[in-house]
Amino acid sequence: MKFYNALSDFLYDKKYFITIFDNKLHLFRYTQLNKLTSTEIILKMPDFKLIINGDALLICQMNKEEMLIQGNIYSVRKEYE
Repeated sequence: MKFYNALSDFLYDKKYFITIFDNKLHLFRYTQLNKLTSTEIILKMPDFKLIINGDALLICQMNKEEMLIQGNIYSVRKEYE
């Protein structure tokens, strides 16, 4: 188990994690949901804001640190404050 944890720590930045699929976006370690509409979602991440633009956007699953967004995702960009 130690080897797996060490390898996981080496491969993945634990500060945040974003995975983009065909029509879904998975986020790990967001800190705050700032805006939610069907065309734009703005999230506060540890060091920046994440702006997701698209159509028919909705949050499929959400917990304290993790979120799954579904819809037609057109762009994902970072904005530093």
